Order: sequence, then C-alpha cells, then structure tokens
Amino acid sequence: MKKFLLIALFFVFAYGIPSIGRPMLKPDEFRYGEIAAEMLQSRDFTTPRLLGGRYFEKPPLGYWVTAGAIRVFGRNAFAVRFMSLLGTAGAALLLAEWVRQSRRDNDLAALAAILYLGSGLILGLGTVAVLDSLLCCFTTGTLGSVFLALEERRFSRRRVFFGLLAGVFAGLAFLTKGFIAFVIPALTTALYLVVERRWREFLLLPPLLLPGVLAVSLPWALRIHAAEPDFWRYFIVEEHWKRFTDGSDQHPAPWWVLIPVLIGGSFPAALMLSAVFGVERDRWRALLRLPILRFAAAGVVMPLIFFSASRGKLATYIAPCFAPLSVLMAAAVAAGMDGNKRFFHWVMTGWGYLLTVGGAGTMLFAGAIRLEVFAGRFPELAGSGLFFGALGAVACAGGVLMTVWKDRGWRTRFRFFWGTLAAGLATSALLPDFNSGKMPAAMLTVLHERGRIDPKIDLVFAFPSSAHAVAWCIGESWTRVYASRGEFDYGDRAARQHGEEPLVWEREDLRRYAEDPRRRRPVVLISDDLRDLPKFMAKYPGLQRFESGEFIAWRLPPLPERDRQPSSPR
Repeated sequence: MKKFLLIALFFVFAYGIPSIGRPMLKPDEFRYGEIAAEMLQSRDFTTPRLLGGRYFEKPPLGYWVTAGAIRVFGRNAFAVRFMSLLGTAGAALLLAEWVRQSRRDNDLAALAAILYLGSGLILGLGTVAVLDSLLCCFTTGTLGSVFLALEERRFSRRRVFFGLLAGVFAGLAFLTKGFIAFVIPALTTALYLVVERRWREFLLLPPLLLPGVLAVSLPWALRIHAAEPDFWRYFIVEEHWKRFTDGSDQHPAPWWVLIPVLIGGSFPAALMLSAVFGVERDRWRALLRLPILRFAAAGVVMPLIFFSASRGKLATYIAPCFAPLSVLMAAAVAAGMDGNKRFFHWVMTGWGYLLTVGGAGTMLFAGAIRLEVFAGRFPELAGSGLFFGALGAVACAGGVLMTVWKDRGWRTRFRFFWGTLAAGLATSALLPDFNSGKMPAAMLTVLHERGRIDPKIDLVFAFPSSAHAVAWCIGESWTRVYASRGEFDYGDRAARQHGEEPLVWEREDLRRYAEDPRRRRPVVLISDDLRDLPKFMAKYPGLQRFESGEFIAWRLPPLPERDRQPSSPR
C-alpha cells in the first residue's frame, strides 16, 4: 500500500501540478477545448463541431470528458487537460491491476505502474490535451482483460467477466479514437494465440467481447448515422484508410522511424534497466516462460509493426505499446534487483553527477536572466528566471543526494531518482509563455481586452493556425477562418451543402463584405503575422489596429449611419 501511495504522490507532482500552471499549447489543446465548449453551448453531444462546423476526425468520448471537466472546473487549462490526466492515471491503475491479478505480486504491479508513468512519451502526453492518453487507458484495460480471460482455460464466471470487461474497454477505446481500438488488441492476441497454439480461442474469445463492445459503442454509432449520414464514410475512408495507405498529407515518414521513438520514449524510466546486468541465464529463461511476458511482448511488437507499415506516422501512435512494454521492463528490473546491482549503482551515481552539473548550470542561467544579461538578444526570456531557477535547484539537490549517498541501498537511490524526476517536472507549472505563438492565450486575452472585441457585435475572422485559440480566448464559436481551409475543409463544404453559414471565407468573400455599404457590423481580423493584412483593408479610413505580442487585430468599422445605402428588399 505504501508503494502505491508514493506512486500517487509522483503522479500529483509530475502530472497534476504541471497541468494547472503551464500555458495551453496550440493547436491541439485549443482545438479539443473548443470542441467540448461548443458541445456545452449547443447541447448537441452527438455531432462534434469546431467553430460551428462539423469535425469528424475523432469520435466524441474525449470531448464528452472535456465538456464535463469544463462544466466542473471552468474554462481553463486544467479542465482541457483533465482527459489526459484521467487517461494516464487510469492506464497506470489498470496496468498495476493486470499484473497483480496475473502474478499476485504487489511489488511487481507497483514497479510496472511507476515505469509506465516515468516513460518520456507518456510524460509528454499526460499533461497536454490529446486523445492518446485516454486511448492508452482503454487499450490497456482491453489487453489486460483479454489476457486474464485467456488465463482461464475453462469456461467460468471469471472468464466471462473478463471477456465482457475487455469488450467494454474496447468499446470505450473505439469511442475515443476509432477502429484502432480493435486493431491493437486483435493483433496482439492473434500473435499470442499462434505462439501458444491455442487455435480454438480464435472462435471462443470474440463472442465474449462482442456484447460489451456493442453495448458501449452502438448507441452513439446509430445516433451519429441518423444525424449525419456522411460521418461513417468520411471517418472510415479519410481518417482510417487514407491515413494508413496514403501518407502524402498525413504525416509521411520512413518505416523505421517509430523504433527510436519507442526506445527514446521509454526514458528516463528505462534507466532502471541498468539493474538487469548480471542477471543469471537461468533467471532469464524462467522469465521467458511466463505467459504474461509473452503476451506483453506481442503487445509491443504487433502494434509497432502495424504502425510502421502505415504510410502516415506520428510518434503518439505507438503510445499504447508502453503499457505492455512497462510489464516487460518491470519483470526485468525486478529480476535484476534480486541479483547483482553493481551496474545499477554506477548508473545512478553517473546520473547524480549529471544532474548536479546540469542543475548548477541551469541556476547560473536563471541568474543571468534575472540580471537581464540576455535582455537585448532574447527578450522572450524575461520572466522565466523563476522557472529555470527552480528547475536547476531541484536537479542540483537531487543529484547531490544521489551522489553523496551512493552507499545507501538500491531502494533509497530508487526513491531519490523518482523523487527528483517528480519535483523537476512539477517546476514546469512555473513555465512562462515566452511570448510564443505556440502559447497564445495570454497574448490573445490582452488583445481581446485592448480591442474590446465582442463577438456578439464584431464579425471575428482568424487565420487557420490560430482560429482554435482565438475562438477559445474570446469565448465564442462564431469565429470564422480566413483564406485557408486545411482541417476546416470538410466542415466548410458540409456547411455550404446544408445551406449553413460558411466556415471559411476567401479573400474575395471578405473583400465584398467589407466593401458592402449596407454592412452594419465591424469586421475584426486577427493574425500573428503583419504580412497577413489584406491589402484591400489597408485602404479603408477608420481602420483600427491593436497589438499584443505576436498577435495583431485589425477592426474595420461599418460606415456611419448617414453614409449607408438602404438595404434592397428581399
């Protein structure tokens, strides 16, 4: 119990605190936050919409969770990131329970959970608003439940329970990110059954899962088909088939690129593998005979092969591999801790020296920032001295402890390592926005106040790179996209086909509207690039300009009442 309490504290410091204080990142965090906010505003929880246009790239479960968090916590960064926190914590708990149920070993379960939470890719995803953390939670639940069902060689209540539970988790994963929810556990289980030569399970297992899958996913699947008949065509063809077979506009990358992502993404947790050197050969043979490790190996290999075969790739695609990878690492580390731990102590001592030197250097850098040494060349660093100072102090203190107390037992050094990591990650709550276009919330809020932008009066336009952030910060989904479609293309075409207000306005559309003498509403165009100002707007008298950091807003007021032409009767 004490081990799981320490893991909970690690989660609070490494995940919870950074999620509260760190500025929101564009485009993903603003996109998912805005879609959820629009669901709350429209009371339509069936059809995902972005800026009022149909957004069919993902199913709705992540948006539902975010909408609930916004309702409870308010319109802020923590609420938007809540689904990632929930998914990461859920995945760690389900992973620990999977190991505990299979091996009856609380220590191994806790070790697997902490290695999962300490993997770099999981750390990166767990504190930003993306759907991958929630997907990992449900795929981990699916894989664990399938394995526990397969452990029951006879038809029993336990087998039925875990089979149904696996179906429920698979249905939830489908509502999070689509059909990949079925591909990952299917490929993993297929390889395991082939290796184990359990051919009958190919027929006996699917009927156990199907009721849970249908009970969870079918109600929304039928509702979205009735409300939007084109959803499934777009979702299957554009978001699955073309993403897999045509990488030209879907993140093309060579086949091998996910292998270094898997290896690099396992650090710093993978440093614990230094304990395995010296493990006897017989112990390795005993580990390889464990069914849970063979199943976990399949859970790493098969998704990696599948996503490597895809023409389009993102590093986040292989996030579901990290739960089974953590099972493998935990078993190896546990075996190493029982044997020769000399190499582990060498690595921890070396890591302590690196942290000490790096922390001291970071504190010197923070002091230089406070003394405004970089003010002329790097003005964006102003105000970041506290963050770098706190980060350097934590790293230096942890490094000194790991170095000075090198004669302590491995458990003490183990705790020093994870405690330093947790405290260092917690300092990211002090991270400033650096006046960066990737963290635009503060700049847009100031711009909103200076320009007194009121979406109920002003017609607000934004360029596609910032449209999500503009809509989120001004609190109004009517924001329209200017001059480019990209991810807004389908929503714009669908809106025009249904006779609704277009989502995207081309230059000529905006010019005609701006020059219309009957126009009664101001036009506000928000951009993060001065060159984006349309030339036709510059010639108008009364054009107002407001700046905040990298962002500029231009307001074109309507003609005075006396100069307006009468509207033509319809």
